[in-house]
Amino acid sequence: MHGLHLVDFPLLGLIPLLPLIGAVYTGLFGSKLQKRFGEPVIYWPAVLLPWASFAIGLVAVVTLAGAGHHAALHHKAWTWMAAGWLQVDFAFQMDRLSAVMCMVVTFVGSLIHVYSIGYMKGDPAYWRFFSHLNLFMAGMLVLVLGDNFILMFVGWEGVGLCSYLLIGFWYREVKNAVAGMKAFVVNRIGDYGFQLGLFLLFWGLVGAPALSSRTTAGTLPGQTAAASHETVAVPGGVDPASSYGTDAPDGTAHVTTPITSVSFREVESIVNDPARRDGILGQKVLGIGLITLVCLLFFVGATGKSAQIPLYVWLPDAMAGPTPVSALIHAATMVTAGVYMVARLHFLFAASPAAMTVVATVGALTGLFAATIGLFQYDIKKVLAYSTVSQLG
Repeated sequence: MHGLHLVDFPLLGLIPLLPLIGAVYTGLFGSKLQKRFGEPVIYWPAVLLPWASFAIGLVAVVTLAGAGHHAALHHKAWTWMAAGWLQVDFAFQMDRLSAVMCMVVTFVGSLIHVYSIGYMKGDPAYWRFFSHLNLFMAGMLVLVLGDNFILMFVGWEGVGLCSYLLIGFWYREVKNAVAGMKAFVVNRIGDYGFQLGLFLLFWGLVGAPALSSRTTAGTLPGQTAAASHETVAVPGGVDPASSYGTDAPDGTAHVTTPITSVSFREVESIVNDPARRDGILGQKVLGIGLITLVCLLFFVGATGKSAQIPLYVWLPDAMAGPTPVSALIHAATMVTAGVYMVARLHFLFAASPAAMTVVATVGALTGLFAATIGLFQYDIKKVLAYSTVSQLG
């Protein structure tokens, strides 16, 4: 992502927003509408809105393909949090990695919404099912398209919540409620690792020596001067918060980067900055390299979401939910979130051979172990579960 040419694409925010609108509509008004008008008033908007997201995603992919190899679509909705040197934007970005995931989530998810129309027919909580399904789609798209770690974590927790709600959808049966709780607890263990990794990364970026005094001239397309952060520039004695948007005599905007960031491309730029890279890689925590520990903690989160050893135990029980849930969440989309996260943070894992070795080892062992378990299953949904775990490994 280093050196990306950002192209402003305002429609990007609509991709996760449309399913969210469907979730709010069915969640707030679905019960009364279903009783009065029947099921069509529930499933028409709940199905059409994800298909609209797919259509916009398709337009975005075509736009991205025509924008050049080093381009990415980007849209900042608003500044979400600003505290001292840190600014977190509510922004979405689509590069080639997130474009693939976006297409998978919207296309497969929309098809499963169509399948659910008939599968859930006659269920008293028909409206609740589609509300949760739409909410899951919105959460997964925020996870995939989020521009930064914080927004990714919002989507990460959102899909975890929807997974719990949908696994235990028929909660009056004890086994379904237990399966939902098991998935919830195991995923919280993984999410705790994600949070610790994020806190530790932020702490490491603050603590590393800031030796660079370079500035970036100009701004990227679709950005303001204060948003164009390409290199770290915090000269001694200068308050980073006051270093934004200084103008040169020739009128060119020269922008300096804050010492910390949670945007993926900016963190990558900080980690790869020659003036800071040695300082960051040289830090140790409890005798372990900072980046190695950060990667391992993030990978704990990935093992929870993607059901890898030792946190794979929740996925086979998760098949207790309705079959569309098994297909959408536990075979096609949510379980790929851990894989996506490791791929998205490649610039961190590439800096730690030890972490990459752990990832490869756990993946290989899970692939073999889950496949051998799947060979002896007689329930077709359990076979699907273990084959999914194996393929993710």
